[in-house]
Amino acid sequence: MCKRDLGHTGLMVFLGAVFLFFSNGRWCFALAAWLYPLFLLRYTRGQKPLVVFVVTSVIISAGSQIAFLHFASSNPASILYYLPALLGPVYGLLFTLDSVLYNRVKGVLSTLVLPLSYVVVEFLITCVNPLGNTGMLAYSQYQVLPLMQLSSITGTFGITFLIVWFGSFANWTYDTRANFEAIKKPVAIYALIMVSVFTFGGLRLIFSVQDQGTVRIAGVHVFDLRGAEGQAIWNAVDNDFAMFREMSKDIQKRLFQATQREAQSGAKIVVWSEISPPIARQDLSQFLEKAQEQAKEQGIYLGISPYIVNPNSRDENKLYILSPEGRIVLEHYKFGGNLIEGTVKGNGVLQTVDTPYGRISGVICWDQDFPSVMRQAGQSGVDILLAPTADWKEIDPLHSMVGMTRAIENGYSLFRQDVNGLSLAVNPLGETLAQMDHYNSKGNDWTMVAQVPTKGVPTLYPILGDLFVWICIVALIMIIIKYKFGLSKKMVLPHTWWSSR
Repeated sequence: MCKRDLGHTGLMVFLGAVFLFFSNGRWCFALAAWLYPLFLLRYTRGQKPLVVFVVTSVIISAGSQIAFLHFASSNPASILYYLPALLGPVYGLLFTLDSVLYNRVKGVLSTLVLPLSYVVVEFLITCVNPLGNTGMLAYSQYQVLPLMQLSSITGTFGITFLIVWFGSFANWTYDTRANFEAIKKPVAIYALIMVSVFTFGGLRLIFSVQDQGTVRIAGVHVFDLRGAEGQAIWNAVDNDFAMFREMSKDIQKRLFQATQREAQSGAKIVVWSEISPPIARQDLSQFLEKAQEQAKEQGIYLGISPYIVNPNSRDENKLYILSPEGRIVLEHYKFGGNLIEGTVKGNGVLQTVDTPYGRISGVICWDQDFPSVMRQAGQSGVDILLAPTADWKEIDPLHSMVGMTRAIENGYSLFRQDVNGLSLAVNPLGETLAQMDHYNSKGNDWTMVAQVPTKGVPTLYPILGDLFVWICIVALIMIIIKYKFGLSKKMVLPHTWWSSR
């Protein structure tokens, strides 16, 4: 392999840091995610392991903390505020492992160390992180729909693998460029894999959704949760509970008025955002009766998401779906983020309702950040997922793209009504049907309307689950064993282009 010019290491570190910052978080753009590993690896593969660990940990900690500022928490006194920075050393270890193995695991096989380990770490973070898997590298590609279709097979992990593999493979190809015989077949096969992935995605976008029936769905929210009215509501909860109950009744009145308006305009399903309304426990029964009456009077399916304040116990964050007959046909407790929010935790079991408009299910906001739980929607054949949500400016629009990705993975249409964020309706391929940004809407009219397909699209991800991740885990272990114990090349992949040259 050719020795790299160490005189350019400072530039490589700088470019890697810049593209890292733009590779995810609030200001992400798709290309940056592919370029940040490319430039960091030009530096790390010429340095000692300790130097690699320190430099990459600092770069990733600083870049992630700024890019994801206020994602997990806006309170500097909370450990969650610094969660992005805490992950820096974790990813620093991955670049260190790559630097150790790169010159020892010969041939193109060495290009797999970083992407395999990256996938494994993202999977472990997804399993243990109370925030779910928001912030994973694949979400940076939300505007590249042909690539995002891969998540219908591998989940987000296949996309992450391809992104990181690009930088690793490109560096190896450059280092081995003097030996054309060694690189021509790997380059051809690599190109074939990439072309196949994008071709699959393109064809899926063209042919998967045929002409079919749609249903008109309207989403509404009527107050600014994080504005002056929202602050007044929570102040009243703490200081004047009677006033809080009166404020809640006013919000309920506005919600019912907006629902009637949209039903009379032709909506067959109406969805309220999360925390619509905030309500005292003692007022819940009467409120539900009114909601049932309205669903029956208007002949609609009505999705309501009250935040139930219990002064003497844990609050409840719930979703009810009411039928045109005025019955409660679905009752769901939010399960995502309860450790942080302190509300009653749901059981994580998704319920479904068969309707003239397809099979419907519903979750609340943070629930969508847990792909292993959301696979139930694909396994149950859900056609439309209703998702009332409540975000904040710093996670707009990226958090909405988490929900979009779940829709692609599981083959359902998503209707996501979001107070203080990006409301989004997408079909099972992630194509946008309608969107409404809370912060760009004029006045107090935060309504989104979409014609949503009534039939989902079957996908493999609910069946295969995390099979791709387990393949990555096994492959990484075999590569490490091969290096550590000097076992035969045949143990990994016999007589293939992966063998060392």
